[in-house]
Amino acid sequence: MFRYKKFIEQSWSITWPMLIIMFFDFVMNMTDVYIAGLLGKEVQAALGMANQTYYILTVVANALTIGTIAVISRIFGSAERDKELPSAIHTSVLIAGACFIVMTIIGVTLAPAFIANMDIEESVKANAVDFMRIYCIGMFFHYMMIHFNGIMRACKLMRVSMKILMVASLTNVALNIIFVFYTPLGKDGIPLSTAICWTGACLFALRIIRNLAKGEKKFSKELGKKLFNISWPSGVVAFSWQFSSLVLYTIVGMLPVNSVETMAAMTAGIRIESIIFMPAFAFNMANAVLVGNLLGEKKPDDAYTIGLVTGAIGVSTIIVLTIAVLAGAEPIANLIASRDAMGNIDPLVHKEIIRYLYIVMLSEPFVAANLMFSGALAGAGDTRSLMKYTVFSLWIVRMPVAYIFGVVLGFGAPAIWWAMNITFFCQVTLSGRRYLSKKWMN
Repeated sequence: MFRYKKFIEQSWSITWPMLIIMFFDFVMNMTDVYIAGLLGKEVQAALGMANQTYYILTVVANALTIGTIAVISRIFGSAERDKELPSAIHTSVLIAGACFIVMTIIGVTLAPAFIANMDIEESVKANAVDFMRIYCIGMFFHYMMIHFNGIMRACKLMRVSMKILMVASLTNVALNIIFVFYTPLGKDGIPLSTAICWTGACLFALRIIRNLAKGEKKFSKELGKKLFNISWPSGVVAFSWQFSSLVLYTIVGMLPVNSVETMAAMTAGIRIESIIFMPAFAFNMANAVLVGNLLGEKKPDDAYTIGLVTGAIGVSTIIVLTIAVLAGAEPIANLIASRDAMGNIDPLVHKEIIRYLYIVMLSEPFVAANLMFSGALAGAGDTRSLMKYTVFSLWIVRMPVAYIFGVVLGFGAPAIWWAMNITFFCQVTLSGRRYLSKKWMN
């Protein structure tokens, strides 16, 4: 019993700052969606489209961060920490910076044109293109902030990361209100406030990373190769998730009736769903760090056990939150549904948000379990298995089911929402089997 108590305390010490980080990230995103909804369903739908396009471009940042956490968390837990950590941080930051410059150039030059050529409503498309151009202003700094956060998590500095993101989130809320309602920027103030906040957060976090990397450091080709081997499958996973979400928006846009209203509802529903994802991702990230640290300490059995303990806490938490969201689905939808020029809630968007929640929330415990297993596997560097499971679940299961049943056979939005559920049922089965096999320990 004492052993499990120790694991629970270890897990919670890392998880609770991550929960706060996730909460303020949720506040930032929800503020954007809420204000967009006040400006109309077209603006809200456009924000969702621009966000999904932007998230596709973050795949390299997220992939490198996963690889960095897997490598640095092991070094941080090893006896050679003081000797190897400065070079590891130095190498990862140089690689990340070079990659992010390239991705920013791609984003600035290609992303708006990509949206402009999509087959969606013109009013939605025009707003989405404007949003995308502004998001690109802070793209490089956002990417570096993602990477810096990963380094701080791997070195158990979650509280420092938490404080930085708290300030960024609250600043974003304030700037959103000022820019949108008290300046001529209007709707363009939504992405601009986000770009400014990520830039400021990145510059502040840079000081922390420089302190962490103090000491003798050099660029390590061997470490760079290890980062690449772990990161590229994570890149495929991240790209698959983000691009599939964009494709899902496109499938929703193909619905013969109420496509704009359904896109707006999906944008709102995803943000509400992030209430559940928030703690789930916190436990996911905690699992990655804990497993990586314990493997670095040469304690594979403890790594396996703490992964299960963290997972059990995470899934239990998600079940409680899921019940709460389902119980409050209607008032939550009232709050976030888009409104017309007179301030009246759009009834079609409101109805679809509630239906989205009632269907998609059923899979949340499975989503949580999958995230627990995935975090542990990523922390161990077993990213190739995660890549296979994700590609299969999204492209062999989700997309065909959503398109065939939602559009071709005419079952509409509910079929698309059920396709999302089926994806998670598949993933948790595959990732759970891999974790329990213990093959990832090697």
